[in-house]
Amino acid sequence: MLRTLLMVLSTAAIAWAANDAPRVLGIVGRWEIDASGKAIHFLDALDYSDKVRCTSRGSLNILLPEMQEPVTLRCEGAGPATSLLELRDKNIPSVGKSFSANFSRFFSLISIEFSREPTMYIAAVSRGVGEAELSDCVLELKAGRVDLGPAFGDSPEGAYPIAFTGVAATNIASDSVPVKWQPGAPALAPVPSAFSKRGLVKIAILDPEGGYRSSAWALLSPPATYAKDAAQFQEGLNIVKNWPGGEGGPSSRSALRAYLRAIADGLPR
Repeated sequence: MLRTLLMVLSTAAIAWAANDAPRVLGIVGRWEIDASGKAIHFLDALDYSDKVRCTSRGSLNILLPEMQEPVTLRCEGAGPATSLLELRDKNIPSVGKSFSANFSRFFSLISIEFSREPTMYIAAVSRGVGEAELSDCVLELKAGRVDLGPAFGDSPEGAYPIAFTGVAATNIASDSVPVKWQPGAPALAPVPSAFSKRGLVKIAILDPEGGYRSSAWALLSPPATYAKDAAQFQEGLNIVKNWPGGEGGPSSRSALRAYLRAIADGLPR
């Protein structure tokens, strides 16, 4: 089993390094193949025969096999189709392109995760000005509690009702606990007994109606595995910060969630 998985990862990395097809590395808004109307998604491989068009305001980052940097298409609304062949011909090919081993491995891992459950990692950007926004992270699970500081990040200080649930759940299931967040200070929260072992959870800030204002994925990791898990996730964060042609937003966060799932599953690295 392990040998087979290693072969799959190696094959995916080789396919990425070969860059034999245009690849979607970032997408905002709705884009589709002009001839069929088929929707385009993050990480999709496209054909040079395709023409792509947007149906709403947004952008599309495409890495062409010959190019060192992705090409970004932008639109302010429904617009005309763009031929990938013409797009390639308008850009000067780069020579000697190479991606780091870390990026190839990262891409291999998230590609496997997306192929298993392609809709699981969709991440919406929901924060308004001055509102708290939780970040996906690794948290140390110690004595039944976690410090949510890494999840709060640059959110404004305050007291927040936090709930935990499984990542596959569509509704908040656990009782909420009040958590006080102040930058530079621990934001300790008790973890429900159902999540007392290493594993992925969704953490959410609840609103008065019982829905959630913001949510994130977190890998709860006990002291024995926390340092390794946190270091691996930091690698992913560093890659996403320099995501080729990426503008951040939903696509890069979806990539991080898939990577976090890969770490939680203990996939070989």
